[in-house]
Amino acid sequence: MNDRTVRRWASGDVPIPESVESDIRRILGVDERTEAHWPRDEWIVQREEGRRVYVVHTIMPRFIARAVECDEDGTPVPEEGEADVLTGVVYDSGDIVLCEVAWIDAPPGLNEIEQLMGQAADALENE
Repeated sequence: MNDRTVRRWASGDVPIPESVESDIRRILGVDERTEAHWPRDEWIVQREEGRRVYVVHTIMPRFIARAVECDEDGTPVPEEGEADVLTGVVYDSGDIVLCEVAWIDAPPGLNEIEQLMGQAADALENE
């Protein structure tokens, strides 16, 4: 394959063929069919007094989401500071809003994103 093709794949303009993506996952040891033994926790919650709260999904598709407390109107409470609860992936669980999602891996389809955000909200609640 030529370097122009690889650059087009890297830019996202052209999808990477499944066979190539499969080879890359195999080489990197990220075979979707086998579950890695680490990290042992699927969810990591960072919560400290006076600091922002984040939830991290550690298995594919990996992402980091900020958890923000909002008032009844959906506006972040003053203690949260500046928070983007309007753009990108925004998930309102009733108690908190997950926002400012940063994808480490390629984001999945919309249905799976909604499921993952629900699981992230549960992880925050059960933490």
